[in-house]
Amino acid sequence: MIDTPKTKTPGTFSKYARWWPVLIAPAALVVWVLIAERFEAGKVKVFSEPLSPPLLALTALIFALRAWRTGNPLCAILTGLAVAFTCREIHFAGTDKGIYAALVALVVWTVLWRKRVIAACGNISHSRWVAAAALTYVLSMVVSRRVFSAKHLGLIPNEDVIHIPLEEGLELVAHLLLLLSAVMGGWKASTRRGESTPPAPQSAPK
Repeated sequence: MIDTPKTKTPGTFSKYARWWPVLIAPAALVVWVLIAERFEAGKVKVFSEPLSPPLLALTALIFALRAWRTGNPLCAILTGLAVAFTCREIHFAGTDKGIYAALVALVVWTVLWRKRVIAACGNISHSRWVAAAALTYVLSMVVSRRVFSAKHLGLIPNEDVIHIPLEEGLELVAHLLLLLSAVMGGWKASTRRGESTPPAPQSAPK
């Protein structure tokens, strides 16, 4: 009988170390806290507002191509998310409330496809960048809600002065991470798109 080689399972540290991109979110928060005072309240917004729509539109296009190419349900949902964000950044009528309706629809879509989405998250090289973008968006929303202000947690000095450039800066970083997550990871077609599953190896006859 031929012994089959044992596959190496990653240790606990290396298993979690693969998720290092999620550290970008708190790192970006710290960096923006340090530099935000150098910007006037609307200066970052003036820079980020014209940049965000084409950036998010490109992200939506890449996610759509990836969803079509791989059949990845997570990429299909992220296409919808990027489209919703693009519409919000363009600021046409109805997007202020429409973004919440879009997010609810995407949550329902995710729940309905939960098994397939969970399976797709097994692609760590892709999902870790999605997680990094998501965490950065959450932090930007926390800043926009003034959670770090003196009236609440009081964790950021001069928060009343810097919260606008801080929010806009984090949101821009989140947009860039979402674009990065669109291109990271494997692009191979899934078995759902007709790729045959390779047969399991058979042991040699005794």
